[in-house]
Amino acid sequence: MKKHIYVLLIAVSVSICLLAFIYGCGSAASGGGGGGGGGASLTPWIYVGSDYDSTITYINGATNTVAGSIELGSYQPYHMAVSKDRKKLYVTTDSTDLLVIDTSTNQITSIITLETNALSYGMQLSESGDILYITRYYDSGLERVYLNGGNTHEAVTPLGTPSVTILKSIVISDESHIAYVATDSGNVTTVELSSSGWGNHSTKTWVSGASPYDLTMHKGCLVVPLHKLSSPSPCLFVSPTNFSTFEYSISTTETGLSGITAIPGKDKLYVSVGVTPGKLKIIDWSGTTPTFEAIVVTGGVYVFDNPGLMAATADGKYVYVLSIGASATRVCVVDTITDTVVASIPVGQVAGSNLVIVYK
Repeated sequence: MKKHIYVLLIAVSVSICLLAFIYGCGSAASGGGGGGGGGASLTPWIYVGSDYDSTITYINGATNTVAGSIELGSYQPYHMAVSKDRKKLYVTTDSTDLLVIDTSTNQITSIITLETNALSYGMQLSESGDILYITRYYDSGLERVYLNGGNTHEAVTPLGTPSVTILKSIVISDESHIAYVATDSGNVTTVELSSSGWGNHSTKTWVSGASPYDLTMHKGCLVVPLHKLSSPSPCLFVSPTNFSTFEYSISTTETGLSGITAIPGKDKLYVSVGVTPGKLKIIDWSGTTPTFEAIVVTGGVYVFDNPGLMAATADGKYVYVLSIGASATRVCVVDTITDTVVASIPVGQVAGSNLVIVYK
């Protein structure tokens, strides 16, 4: 009798193991490939636009190698932004067309026709992800596109003298319904985004002879590095609630401050120095006030030719820097723990474009 019970138990155990094996393999197969919803399974892909050969190169951030490129035909890409769900890449061009690219297939799926030439150096999504704000190069205007409202769009009157005031970076504050726009005329323009005040704007110049090229928000302050070709070069920290002055001003002997990015989860920012030979300066804000620290160590191997815009990974471990040279461009990968360049990826010739990170 006991022998029969043992045999029965063994048979049941084997059946359970087989079922577990079968369904376990099925789960692994269906959840494999790294494209699931878990944040840990997502890979950063870096997209770099080139108006030199009308392409967008994409890099696998897991291997730091170029995986391919998107041919844009007659379109020249100038600035890119990623949708909140990471499924779409919006690309401004040298025409009235705003390209929409499916990030899963890397194909152009639709085109949004804007009011005027879409050439732009700044583009930003609202926090909700349903409105896209675009700074316009030729008429110095600001346009917004309602992505969930049939892609309708509207523009404001020029924020400066058309073809003279060049609009650069843009930062959106959804909480205060304000856009901050950097210009090469030496000022930052604030633009009201609410329905009742849409387009009302004012400008502020803090330092004569210096222009902001890039902006970011960190610790509740608008951080404004100023491009100045004489020493010292200042970086300002402005409170959005008191825009008439600045909370802090720090300076470096380096000239030509250009791009800036805040490192997620860290009291640290990187500022690019856009004068050959280019460098990255570190801003440490672990104390009460921010301070300029050392230059990112290049190890004597890689040299930043003329760093453009930068992007940090969501976990704050790496920063990708678009380093534009006279004959070639690279994407330099900086380890934010050691502050060293760990990879340099050739991407051909690029001018006037930016890079963005897409997780998938």
